[in-house]
Amino acid sequence: METAGLLVGMLAASVIDIRKRKIPLYLMIGLMVFAIITHFIYERLSITEMIFGAGMGIVLIGVAIVSREKIGIGDGIIFVVVGLFMGFFGSMIILWYSSIIAALAGLILCIIRKFDHEKLKDVTLPFAPCVLAGIIIYVLINGGHI
Repeated sequence: METAGLLVGMLAASVIDIRKRKIPLYLMIGLMVFAIITHFIYERLSITEMIFGAGMGIVLIGVAIVSREKIGIGDGIIFVVVGLFMGFFGSMIILWYSSIIAALAGLILCIIRKFDHEKLKDVTLPFAPCVLAGIIIYVLINGGHI
């Protein structure tokens, strides 16, 4: 149930991020509440693991603010959610997978645009689909569970 909820929520966030380049806060708050409720049902992670996992997302929000949103605040909020579901180490692994996927997407975009600076200077990549792909890889490696 946790896995399905996270995947469906992240799929919705990905579609919205692709279309609007924004992460809807109401969706992320809903996923946070879902993560906390399912924690009390399944108790898969300790409260400490959930707090440290969410803390990683809070650090990313800080990075977004300091970098004037070179990484979006919404991306940090996504990792607060991921951290609540996965804990610190799980969310670190997903951040790593997501970053590799984003780098590959960026490289493919550069190749398609023939590395033309003028065609690339204002391009942004939505990160939520990369996070969704990272979660899917993590789930597949872990036998279908988060």
